Amino acid sequence: MSFEIEQMQETHILAVVALEQECHLSSLGDIGYRKALQDPNSILLVATVELPVCSSSEVVAIFSAQMVIDELQIDNIAVAESYRQKGLATILLAEALKAAKKKGMNSAVLEVRAKNSAALKLYKRHGFIVAGYRKNYYHNPPDDALTMLLNSSKHA
Repeated sequence: MSFEIEQMQETHILAVVALEQECHLSSLGDIGYRKALQDPNSILLVATVELPVCSSSEVVAIFSAQMVIDELQIDNIAVAESYRQKGLATILLAEALKAAKKKGMNSAVLEVRAKNSAALKLYKRHGFIVAGYRKNYYHNPPDDALTMLLNSSKHA
């Protein structure tokens, strides 16, 4: 199965918001994504897979972040459950970091559920380090958050 990584478009918004809800993530929502698509500091990527039955594509993974001066603030990385363990999050994160470097990124920051071992492994593989702890940060389900940082000079 082949995946296409592309810039998010308006036509992807409903699928992106639905995927974030499926993964229990906070979302910018329809209006927020419409605004973000107009912002040159946003980095919004989707992974799609072709659906042979109807000659269309389905959004199966997303990445959203915002450049604030020289820092990439990562909001969400989500992969549909049936497409996990196929390297999509790794590909999206690598593409986003590459795009952020072109925009002058010196560092990146994110919060991740303390119990999300798969995400923690992903971020550590990309050079992120744990820099903070936020007790009871997440709801539904409840969890603590780890703040993770990446210094871009240490990222290959």
